[in-house]
Amino acid sequence: MSQWLAIDAALELNHKVVRFRASLRWSDNDLVARLYRLWAWVRRDRPDGILSRDDIDSIPAIMDREPLEGDVVTALLTFKLIEPVGDGSFIIHDWLEKNGGFVRNAKRMREFRYRARTEQAQYKHVRGEQEQYRKKKQESKALPREEPPVLSGPDTAKDSVYALPTNVKDSFFGVSALDIEGWKALYPAVDVDQQIRKMIGWLDSHPTKRKTARGMKAFVNGWLGKEQDRGGSTNGPADQVERGPESAEDQVSRWKRAGML
Repeated sequence: MSQWLAIDAALELNHKVVRFRASLRWSDNDLVARLYRLWAWVRRDRPDGILSRDDIDSIPAIMDREPLEGDVVTALLTFKLIEPVGDGSFIIHDWLEKNGGFVRNAKRMREFRYRARTEQAQYKHVRGEQEQYRKKKQESKALPREEPPVLSGPDTAKDSVYALPTNVKDSFFGVSALDIEGWKALYPAVDVDQQIRKMIGWLDSHPTKRKTARGMKAFVNGWLGKEQDRGGSTNGPADQVERGPESAEDQVSRWKRAGML
């Protein structure tokens, strides 16, 4: 990248420069060439114009490959071509006024290129993530769809006799024969099978009021409990009427079969 350097067109006529040249007994050609080498080095390596103590000591070697006669550094400081900053550093006289624009432009260009590289890297990263998401989505579509399990409590009910639709599409809560026996023991006045069928019909016709699989047992118990409080189903089990009231021993035995004891 080209680096431009601003030099006063009337450099040789500047009173400071004239006195500086006279103190060192340089020719006009030596003056211009050596000052140019110094300023060009500063432009490349110290673009803000700030020089350290080591930089100051290197000035004679920067100006000319051959050893220079006289104290060049002292002359530069005496005629204020170089000025102390106050923290042990030095600055080229009027550097920021003459070359500050080049420095600021170069800084803005570096910042612009850095932002451009950063944004490009971020764009590639986002595009990569989007591509991975798209591939995963296509792969998931290609996989065979698994049928949702019919759940009864925490386990899959392999021997479900009823399936209550839940609030999840194509998902059901399985009611096993063991569940039926348990509810019959809890609600002896209720025709549990008939009420389960009523629940299926009600849930089927009220899809927005369907329950979660976890809350389905509370729904069933609440339904059966209300039927029990109303005196049971009108078409309750006839065998209980024929046999008369169930004895305590039979009730305990039935509860044990249902896993309630």
